[in-house]
This record gives sequence, structure tokens and C-alpha cells, in this order.
Amino acid sequence: MNQRLFTSLLLFIGLLLGKVAFPADVIAAAASSGLSIEVFPQVSYIFGEQVSFDVEVKSEAQIDEAYLVYQPEGSESRVIPMQIDQNRLAVDLDLNQTRIPPFSRVAYWFQLKPQGADLITSASYAFNYDDNRFEWQTLENEQLAVFWHDGDLAFGQSALNTGINGLETASGLLGTAAPSQQIRIYIYPSTQELQSALEISGQPWLAGHASPQLGIVLVSIAPNADQRLRMEQQIPHELVHVMLYQSVGKDYDRIPPWLNEGLATLAELYPNADYANVLVTAGKNNTLLPMSSLCSPFPMDASRAFLSYAQSASFTRFLQQKYGVSGIQNLLLKYSDGLGCSEASFAAFGKPLASLESDWKEETLGISSSLDALRRIAPYLLLFAVLLLPVLIIGIGRLFSSKKG
Repeated sequence: MNQRLFTSLLLFIGLLLGKVAFPADVIAAAASSGLSIEVFPQVSYIFGEQVSFDVEVKSEAQIDEAYLVYQPEGSESRVIPMQIDQNRLAVDLDLNQTRIPPFSRVAYWFQLKPQGADLITSASYAFNYDDNRFEWQTLENEQLAVFWHDGDLAFGQSALNTGINGLETASGLLGTAAPSQQIRIYIYPSTQELQSALEISGQPWLAGHASPQLGIVLVSIAPNADQRLRMEQQIPHELVHVMLYQSVGKDYDRIPPWLNEGLATLAELYPNADYANVLVTAGKNNTLLPMSSLCSPFPMDASRAFLSYAQSASFTRFLQQKYGVSGIQNLLLKYSDGLGCSEASFAAFGKPLASLESDWKEETLGISSSLDALRRIAPYLLLFAVLLLPVLIIGIGRLFSSKKG
């Protein structure tokens, strides 16, 4: 029988059985070595704990070595040896040791070394690593898909509507068109469930998360009286991260946190009123964070993280009002080109970051640059005065002594 016809027939039978036998590239590799090899993989997982790969192999020669190669979406591929028990291969991934992003698609394939033959690479397979601890409901349109497991249909529709409005706001803020691919939004009813899915801890203030390269948004919103407020804060915020990634691509990580989070915070349909209060207090107490420090990841401490978001939003709004959407786009372009945190602002606006920060403080917070400078050197002036005081006292004492003499 013609090899191509034979391959097509086997694939057709495999589809009917729910399994794929004789992957085309395995056939080609096996044919070159005169061997016949079939693989029948099965994958199962316990979310957050373990992924199990079990493979039945039919081979004319004994398999001496076997490796699983797997690649979570947006990540590099990883190789792990498999256990061989006659015609079965198996391996378990401990998800406490290796992380797979939730709701990502995981590609995998096998490398087999039959006795007396070269290494053979199988066809590529894939499975979706969804949070199967829950039964998800869904609503979608061309641009968005919303998933939730706690709440009724009205809750899901409200989330989808908020997402649609959030996309419109984000597009206007970034000066971009609609998303290039559908964005998926998963809604957990609590921050504890959200953080459990993300396998993180120590950030109790974290209410949402975006995986921009995957086009996925995770938020924590309980179906209650505050649901609309929470939706209008969290969903547009996280959507900006995804749209920003779709706009700049691989250069996304070059955008400093203050601009990334500042744009996302500005997109919130229901702004956090406490941001203004914390800025006023920090301005009075001289505890504002230098904007240069927000070129690095935000602090883990809840209060300092909150101040970081407040400053980033206010500073980004100041730049947008002063230089327009085109100015923000130009700044993003400079960062995408690889310029540093201060150099990019100089290239985009003709001013270094520190100078723009002084303008923002003076025009937005009413803190003059001279007063700000005085506040910065005040601790050093006080220290100088303390150190100088004994010298003055000794000098005055000697002066009086000489006069008496």
C-alpha cells in the first residue's frame, strides 16, 4: 500500500477512535530506520498539583530512551525523562516544582530512541490547562469571552458589558484599534481563589492579574451589591495590559511599571477615590516615592504599593493631558526601542524623568520645585545643625572667656 495512503488511513481511524496513531513525522523518521512505531498519548491533571502523561507505544524495536518535551503557551520548552515499562511510557509533572500558567494551552511531544536506531521525534499534541476545579459558565462576542462560576447569567452579562466598555476606553487611551485576538476574562469570587489559581501568596491586595502574552485576564469579583463597582475597576484595568501587549508585542517588558500600571489605572471606569487622598497625604508628609523608583516592580508592602498605583495614575494623566495620546504613543515607542526609564522621556518630551516629575508635583499637587528641594535636604540641614551646635557652643564659650580675661 502507498505510504501516504497508509498514513491517511491510520490518521482517519485514529480520529474515529479519539486517538492519533502513527503521527506523520514519526512515520517518516521510523521509515528511514526501517521501524514501525505508533504512540497513543493520554493526559490528565489535578489543577495546581500534578499533570500525568501516559503513553502506549507500539514499536517493532524496544524503546531504550524516552523523553517528554512540553511547552506551556508563551514559555520555553522543557524536557523531562519518561519511565519505560515495556510498551508504556509515563511521567508525572509536580506543579509545586514546575509552574504552568492557568488557562494556557500546553503543547507536548515525545522523543523516542528505539534500540539500534536514532532518536525519533513524534508529532506535537496539546491540551488546555484550565482550572477544572469549577464548572465555568461563559458568554462571548468576537472580542471578549467571559467565564465565571459563581453568579447568575445577569452577572456574566454585566461583566461582558463592562469589558466592551473597557475596551473602548482602553482603545481611546492607547490610540489603538480593537484587540487583534479574542481576550478571555476569568472571574473568581474572591482574591483567595484568584491567588490560589495563580499559585501566589504574600500579596493580599492583589485583586486582578493579566497574562498579556496569552490574552488572558483574571479578576476577583463576588456577585453582590458591589459587583458593578468592582467590575468597572478591575476588568478595564487588566484589559489595558493585554491591549498594550498586543500593541508593542515582545517589547512589552521594556515598558516601566509606572507607565504600564498608570495607563491601566486610568482606564478604570470607576476610579478609586482614595488615590487622590493618599497623594495629598504623601505630599504633605514628604513621603512621595521618587518616580525613578517606579521604573522597577512595585513594592510588596500594601500601603507603598497603593501609593505606587496612585502616583503612576496621576503622573500618567499629567503626561497625557500635557502631551496628548500621541505623546503617550511616542513615549511607548521610545521604551520599545530600548531606551532607559529617564532617557525615553527625554527623547519623547525633551525632558528627563526627574524634570517631568517636578512639573507634575508643581502643577498637579501644588508642590513647588524649590519647596520640594528644601524638603529633600531638610534632614541633612538638621543633621548639619546638630553637628555644628557643639562647635558653636565651644566657640561662644571661648569668646566670653577671652573677654573676661
